[in-house]
Amino acid sequence: HVSLQHWDLQIRELAAESLGNIVAQDPAACIQPVIDTLVPKVADLDLATRHGALTGLACMLKTSHSHITQEQRDKLTTAPSILISEGCLKGRGGELTRCALYQLLEAVFNTDWSHGSQLIHIVKNLALEGAANLNESVRLAAAAMIRGASSQLSAMEEARSALLQGLLSGLSELAKGDPDSRATARGAATMLG
Repeated sequence: HVSLQHWDLQIRELAAESLGNIVAQDPAACIQPVIDTLVPKVADLDLATRHGALTGLACMLKTSHSHITQEQRDKLTTAPSILISEGCLKGRGGELTRCALYQLLEAVFNTDWSHGSQLIHIVKNLALEGAANLNESVRLAAAAMIRGASSQLSAMEEARSALLQGLLSGLSELAKGDPDSRATARGAATMLG
């Protein structure tokens, strides 16, 4: 897991993909130790550590989602609240952290899980912030997260409807608040697409 904290972005991403592949070989033995090790690091002061932890968790979920228990999912879904309360989505490194968080949430939504209304509310707010972000990679990652959420919630029509209505309302408010912003318009179009 040391490579997940490497200063080079590509090394961290390769280490995260490798972690996902390793966990897939023996999920029963690997998932809990990985979660126990990486979840506390999602709000680390060091950007590389924080990004590596989020990316590693996302890659693990993508390869081993069918082996994750509800208790483990619940622990993974604490990441957004931790990052928000610690202010990790702002300032230097906030965009990189935000993209990694969106990837983790997209992976969470692509597993079978029982949703919580608090998480859906957080996801909606994160998506709106992502839509207004000037960085295109942040907007695209937010849109991917929403697609994952919408897809997973399709069987739960009330929750999906609440998420999409809140998103539409928020996007229209964003557009009214900054009518000249092409980034906001692109973000809104990406979310709705």
